[in-house]
Amino acid sequence: MGILRGALESRDNKQRTIGRNKATAELFLLQLPAIVYVLLFSYLPMIGIIVAFKNYRFSLGIFGSEWCGLKNFEFLFRSDTFATLLRNTIGYNVLFLVVGNIVNISLAVMMYNIKSKASLKFVQSSIFIPYFLSWVVVSYISYAFLSYDVGALNKISAFFGWDLHQYYNEPNKWPIIFLLFTIWKGSGFGTLVYYGSILSIDTDLFEAAALDGCGYLRRIWHIILPQLKVTAATLMILSLGNIMRSDFGMYFYLPMDEGALYKTTDVIDTYIMRSIRETNNLSASSAASFLQSVVG
Repeated sequence: MGILRGALESRDNKQRTIGRNKATAELFLLQLPAIVYVLLFSYLPMIGIIVAFKNYRFSLGIFGSEWCGLKNFEFLFRSDTFATLLRNTIGYNVLFLVVGNIVNISLAVMMYNIKSKASLKFVQSSIFIPYFLSWVVVSYISYAFLSYDVGALNKISAFFGWDLHQYYNEPNKWPIIFLLFTIWKGSGFGTLVYYGSILSIDTDLFEAAALDGCGYLRRIWHIILPQLKVTAATLMILSLGNIMRSDFGMYFYLPMDEGALYKTTDVIDTYIMRSIRETNNLSASSAASFLQSVVG
């Protein structure tokens, strides 16, 4: 009996092992397209990192060009505009991160208190549709508002007798413009993330708080905000990984690449593009991009 029991257990273990291996193989096949995609488009291009340490020549190619050590990084750090690029890149990201989270949480709380399903769907669609617009489209929308000759803001100012503004020649106004368009275009996604987190909160907590006499603001402060801490921390950590990167489309298309605005609109990403386009200095551009990746 003992021998028979051992044989049966051995057979069962073998069948279970075969079943596990089969399930593992099926999961691997499901992951295979993603693995191939990441290898081809994320890891294989990393070979190009060596361009940042070479005096790149198109005729010689990546591997044939001479090594130059850290010369390309010296070119970047000694540039007259590097301090401005660094200030703009980090400053805008921190500003958008702080203000964006405050706006997203506020909108999510307001959406949670909308009782009408029709009104809720209208609000969700209204704040989420701009998220799908490209910055090329948004740049024309901004031009319709900010243009000196035909812009809506100057038309309104002229009607009331106020001073007209040449927004595309006034760099000091663009931090606010960037912030407003970033909130308008990007708040939809963040708001829905926070809204989903609020929906997961146990409604018994709100009912108990109401019975204890807590008002609307106290329920937000003592129930909703503490429950959103984990979500907010996660989103902020993910955003910090891109603290040295910027949304190229916004910084390039929104100010129409106006040189007069570079003081407050130029960031590392636009500098890289302009360096390649104007000077063909691919090595210095690669050094700047490599710096962004290391920090990220």
